[in-house]
Amino acid sequence: MIESRASNGVAEAVVTRPPATRHLFFALAAFAVLMGSIDSTIVAVAIPHLTTALDAPLIWVGWTLTAYQLVQVVMLPLAGKLSDSLGRRRVFMFCVATFTLGSLLCGLAPSIGFLIGARALQAIGGGGPRRAACSPASCRSAGCSARTWAASSCSIGPGGTCSS
Repeated sequence: MIESRASNGVAEAVVTRPPATRHLFFALAAFAVLMGSIDSTIVAVAIPHLTTALDAPLIWVGWTLTAYQLVQVVMLPLAGKLSDSLGRRRVFMFCVATFTLGSLLCGLAPSIGFLIGARALQAIGGGGPRRAACSPASCRSAGCSARTWAASSCSIGPGGTCSS
């Protein structure tokens, strides 16, 4: 929706979204961030089962956690930059699709090496939504940035992670 305002004799066009669309996007973005945060620690409870089911030593199972964390940390600034240049919606949708594909591959993993690779792919999608949902440089208002960062900075889940 485009509104036209005149102030001091100068006309300016203001693009506004219907409130329902903004709230829906915020809910979806918050859910995606929550899933990415929960997934960073969810494997910790499955470590004993993974060592027996995949017949893998504990050190290799530990790499499933490490690979996810490393790739997720790399994706945070990269997703922010890509969001600014390619658009938040496009990067957000790519991250959600990549996270979903990575989750599917993790569930179908026949070996520990495959699982580590699938977790790295999953982290590409899991690390992006926080920055793609509302990149500080691309937000139109400081309130949008502050609300999104406040809502997504602490996640509730196994081990509840907090980041700033």
